[in-house]
Amino acid sequence: MYAELLGRRGIHGDALKAVGAAWGEALAAGRPVVLEFRTDRGIAPIRPHIMAEQG
Repeated sequence: MYAELLGRRGIHGDALKAVGAAWGEALAAGRPVVLEFRTDRGIAPIRPHIMAEQG
């Protein structure tokens, strides 16, 4: 909703099946888009074996 206030298109997804449709909608929007996907907290966003310099 915040993206919409800024004149962007805001797309939220919280299901794996929604990712493809969200990307399609974003690419067809014709204006800047903010994609937001809710993720699983049990999965680290960066692999644990990555060194600090690589992050």
